[in-house]
Amino acid sequence: PPDDGRDTRPTADYFRRQGQEPETLIAELDTQERRRAWVAAMYGHRLWAAPGHFGPDDVDFMTEPFADADRLRASWGSYETAYGNRPMEDVPKLFEPCPVPALVLYGPEDAVVPRSFPDRARVAFTECVGPFVVPDAGHFLMIENGMQLQLLLARFGHGCAAACKGSQHQHRQGGPTVRAFHVIVLDCIHAFNGRDR
Repeated sequence: PPDDGRDTRPTADYFRRQGQEPETLIAELDTQERRRAWVAAMYGHRLWAAPGHFGPDDVDFMTEPFADADRLRASWGSYETAYGNRPMEDVPKLFEPCPVPALVLYGPEDAVVPRSFPDRARVAFTECVGPFVVPDAGHFLMIENGMQLQLLLARFGHGCAAACKGSQHQHRQGGPTVRAFHVIVLDCIHAFNGRDR
């Protein structure tokens, strides 16, 4: 069956509002508490996360940066672009195969990314590893199942660097690029998991 459109998906009210009426919305979110509550809903009734992964302290930690109105407003750029309300800086290459090795993971509890994502990724990436469905994870797969992600990244990064060694595409397709991504993701995981909870 076709994916639900973003305009009909019941959990996507945020997508529509952030993309179509950002100035009205930011004016409504006129206090730090209201801005944080808007973002907190992503971990609740908007179903971005698998149930039980984010308690009140976690949500408090994740919403803190968005108490600032300018930061929250700036985070909506991709939504505006999706509706044609903000010009693209560059044209994305969405309609051609991507030759970059890609580790494709999908959290089945994700109510944001369509269920067709794994099948579409398999077609889009000519060097697709996966897609792998990571159980008990949603949109925040890297936090909800961080240990599984670490294991997969370690294997992927090692295999990708080995496969690209000596290749003319080493820097673009593997090696330093994959390791840099690996370090960034792991730093994010450790920052979240290592904080006082």
